[in-house]
Amino acid sequence: MEGLNLARQLAMTTYRSEVDFEKRFAGRVEDEGTPAVVSYLAHQGQKLLERFDGDTYRTLVRAMDTHDIGRGRGGEVAALARLSAYGTRLTGVGIEGDILYGTNQVKTMVDAAREAGMDAAYREILSTKGHDAFLVEWDQLITILAEALK
Repeated sequence: MEGLNLARQLAMTTYRSEVDFEKRFAGRVEDEGTPAVVSYLAHQGQKLLERFDGDTYRTLVRAMDTHDIGRGRGGEVAALARLSAYGTRLTGVGIEGDILYGTNQVKTMVDAAREAGMDAAYREILSTKGHDAFLVEWDQLITILAEALK
């Protein structure tokens, strides 16, 4: 389980931006001498161990890492064309500074959806929070969702 704890700690460094980590921790040290960022990452690793069974987590991560909407469907555009035929719309939401799912990846998906004939739009959340911005930038997200659901 220590490996899962450490993996979560490493992953957490990709969920937030460098700017956010600097603002939050800025070299701060806890009373016992541990850097604040180390305490934060250790806490996040422990929280994951309390929430997930290791095998279940590995299964979820593998499913996310290997999912490809175009596999077995003639490619991404062909798969999206099937959805487009039913009037499906897509709003791709990129997050400035997200290194997990970069804005270029989201824009590429939106472009493929448009190529497939889908009504597709790209919106971007501006934030220093990196990937986790969708969890904390509620005002921006609500605006994007309200527009998409019109």
